[in-house]
Amino acid sequence: MYTIRQASALLGIPAVTIRAWESRYSAIKPTRTEAGYRLFTEENMEDLRFLKHKTDDKGMAISQAVRLLKEQQDLRDSMAQASADSHKPLSENVHEEMVQRLYETLCNFRTDQAKTMVDLGFSMYGYDVMIYHILFSVMIKLGPSGRKDALPSLRSTILHNS
Repeated sequence: MYTIRQASALLGIPAVTIRAWESRYSAIKPTRTEAGYRLFTEENMEDLRFLKHKTDDKGMAISQAVRLLKEQQDLRDSMAQASADSHKPLSENVHEEMVQRLYETLCNFRTDQAKTMVDLGFSMYGYDVMIYHILFSVMIKLGPSGRKDALPSLRSTILHNS
């Protein structure tokens, strides 16, 4: 757990900015001590790093970065819930949900969001599941639907992860 001063120093984000992201955008939800001081978890720190990267390095507006973060958090939560037991196979519902979300993201040409989703999928499930179960399903879905115009976005996303 990190205090706001520690988080600010480690991440290079002014404390006032962290507070603003918390209050204005509900981007993070640090725990609080009995005295009301913020304590940031490792997950909070990763979320702040993500926001900093998107706003500073990618030039994205904070509102867009927060929206992307929330979508990533929702996907992360549903995937973690489905794979709580690492010996269980990938849940069909989560598999289909990821295929559908990635499909919609690519059809709307949101390549940054698609790259984030694919990165998360590779880290949680590895290459075999992502390539043979998720990405192939998305490619098949893109083909017959007449959305072949989205295939270059998928190709770019896959090559980004190679």
